[in-house]
Amino acid sequence: MANLRSQKLVLLRLSEDGRSVVDSAVLLEGEFGRLRSLAPEPDGSLLVTTSDADNRDSVFRVSPAAG
Repeated sequence: MANLRSQKLVLLRLSEDGRSVVDSAVLLEGEFGRLRSLAPEPDGSLLVTTSDADNRDSVFRVSPAAG
């Protein structure tokens, strides 16, 4: 999930039934400003959009680690 206010990307691993979070990780905290939205790609990466007041909005890709 992308977070505007705290400017971070939170990855959540859900239980098999999808009803609870079993693991989480915080990425990109404060590195790219306000993160607005995510779009999954077929290769497992995420497209991330930012929303900054200074007209420096961007789109970038976050790819899974190899291995």
